[in-house]
Amino acid sequence: MMQSAPAKRLRPGLFAVAATVVGLSLGIGQATADDDLERRVERMERLLDSGALSDLANRQERLRREVSELVGQMETLQRDMDELRRQQRNLFEDLDDRLMELEQAGVAAQEPDVPDTPALDAELEGGPEDATPPEDDDAMEAAADDDGDAADAYSAAFDLLRDGDYRRAADGFRDVLDNHPDSDYADNARYWLAETYYVVRDFDEAMEHFQEIVDDPDSGKHADALLKAGYIHYERAEWDHARTRLEQVRDDYPDSTVANLAGSRLEQMDDQGR
Repeated sequence: MMQSAPAKRLRPGLFAVAATVVGLSLGIGQATADDDLERRVERMERLLDSGALSDLANRQERLRREVSELVGQMETLQRDMDELRRQQRNLFEDLDDRLMELEQAGVAAQEPDVPDTPALDAELEGGPEDATPPEDDDAMEAAADDDGDAADAYSAAFDLLRDGDYRRAADGFRDVLDNHPDSDYADNARYWLAETYYVVRDFDEAMEHFQEIVDDPDSGKHADALLKAGYIHYERAEWDHARTRLEQVRDDYPDSTVANLAGSRLEQMDDQGR
């Protein structure tokens, strides 16, 4: 179909107008993109000028330090818990060893030796004329009754100790001391009373009773009380006092069980640099 002459003349003009519109659109789009980029750059500059990024970096560094400190504290707590477990294990191992010895030898092995009887010995060796007259029969009978009551109270308290009922065992040993202070069982009762406090880590109360035995060098439990006094000083981190007591046990009671225990604890202290 043939186009008219006026239509032919209009086509170049239309193309020119279209090209102009497209060009303007592209220009406007470019200008918009440039403006958007410029606004973003301005926002970044404002953030940098305001110190927000610097604050964020500082907060991150603080958090890192706090986490590091928490990790260090956790490691310290873990070491403390391990040390407490070790101390508790030492306490119970020591008590278990002593109770095992008692069970193997019998409770009688831990009771005081039979008191000396010089009057009877003299009578057997030199005859009636050299013997000291016997005590009044009533007094001897009363003493025997008291020893019997003390023996019953001591045995009951010791059974409670072996069963791990430390509070009631302490009450039982205290009953022996209160009601039978002059009996042959009083010395041992005081020692095991101290042990009932020692095993539950009431070191102040335990030391009070151990010290009473330490102050009596004639006590049959003197060496054991000295050893436990050294142990208590060790648990309190009183290293000089602990070493003094343990060395005293080792030197005063050589070739004994308590000397071996004292030596082992001294070696442990040496290994720990204490």
